[in-house]
Amino acid sequence: MPLLVDDFVENPEYDRENGGKSTLYDYMGNKWVILVTHKSFLHPVFATELNALFLSYPEIEKRGVKLMAIATDTKESLEILKKDSVILFGGEPLEFQFDVVADATGRFSKELGLLRSEADELKGMQLKRRASEFLTPSILIVDKYRRVRWRASYPENVGRNFQELIRCLDAALLVAEHEVECRSNWAKGEDVFVKSGVTPKQAAAMFSRGIIMVKPWLRLTPMPTERDVAFRKQAEERERKAIQDADKLSRETEGGA
Repeated sequence: MPLLVDDFVENPEYDRENGGKSTLYDYMGNKWVILVTHKSFLHPVFATELNALFLSYPEIEKRGVKLMAIATDTKESLEILKKDSVILFGGEPLEFQFDVVADATGRFSKELGLLRSEADELKGMQLKRRASEFLTPSILIVDKYRRVRWRASYPENVGRNFQELIRCLDAALLVAEHEVECRSNWAKGEDVFVKSGVTPKQAAAMFSRGIIMVKPWLRLTPMPTERDVAFRKQAEERERKAIQDADKLSRETEGGA
């Protein structure tokens, strides 16, 4: 079945571009990963996307996130693309600093949940012949716990915006660490919403620069930083100590009685 947001990814094995085998979990380690899929390396749109990913990778890596590109195509097609990239994009042939998976059999994509449900019963040569038919180009952001945090699918003839991907990555990383939500067109550094389930008392302990109550259901706070993580830990430690002190006083009172 296709992967959805909040699903956990499986750990299929794949052939690495430079030889040998690996698994998704081994590749991820304890980091987040972005998965970018397409039907063919020799598709004009995906060629431009791979070049854009090549250029965007330093920004992704700077955030401590891994990247993997996957196509239901052969290693030979990938090598042709890398050779032709000199003419297409100029410079040296593309040499990726992230794993690019040539999933010619379709097995990796199927086990990972990247194919539509119509492919569930396909195996062997049938799967190899028809995998690309049931793959919709998609981007998935997967957290270090192997859970899908964000997913978007596109028609194969519409190129994807990887600056938008980085914006969504920033938002996904932020909301995973803090009890906040990001508005439409939010950009890193802008104010965010406090999650609706957070009580005023909890919010006071979470956000060092305070909150603005626009409406009871709509509260704003500056984008949290590491300072807020430390602030929250200090508040938790104070509360823990207060509970310990109260327990100690209660026991002493009972003992005195």
